[in-house]
Amino acid sequence: MQPYHPRGTLGITSVIIDNRRLVLALLLLLLATVGSGCSSMLREKINYAHIEKDYLLKPETLIEVGTVTNETDHEFDVDVEQMLAESLAEQLGKEGILFKEGNSAKLILEVQILDYKKGSAYKRWLMPGWGKTDLVVHCYLKDKTESVGTVQAKGSVSWGGGFSAGAWREIFDGVAKDIAKALRKELVDSSS
Repeated sequence: MQPYHPRGTLGITSVIIDNRRLVLALLLLLLATVGSGCSSMLREKINYAHIEKDYLLKPETLIEVGTVTNETDHEFDVDVEQMLAESLAEQLGKEGILFKEGNSAKLILEVQILDYKKGSAYKRWLMPGWGKTDLVVHCYLKDKTESVGTVQAKGSVSWGGGFSAGAWREIFDGVAKDIAKALRKELVDSSS
């Protein structure tokens, strides 16, 4: 007499194979979930720089970081103005366009932080797009008090798990780098 089995008369081999399939399916599901959460950080960017066509750009014009203001109507647990000002100075320096005392011509970069969301790496890990980190800035290029150009930049980290844990900090460097590269290109294009 064969022992009772809910699926009929299956041998022990069939039961083992069914369990292996279940374990394999669960393992693949686990790997897909963990893998999507631990993927590298993706930073979306949008930037635009423009110097007025009728503005006569002096040779060797460099950029000085002016005031950075928080226009978001929110207070943050970090000094967003200071973080962006430091990142801008560093990135403008790397591009070779940071004004230092003794240089002859400069444009002042006045920066407004229009939107900032710190985001959450944990939420991005659970569902991409949910714990998004955003930074949106608008800048004016000024020759003394006259506005001669604008720069707009947006950075966003919408997915990535553990590797995107410091995105709230790194977004400032990323946006500053985009601004510096766009300004360098605009300075070269406008002076030629």
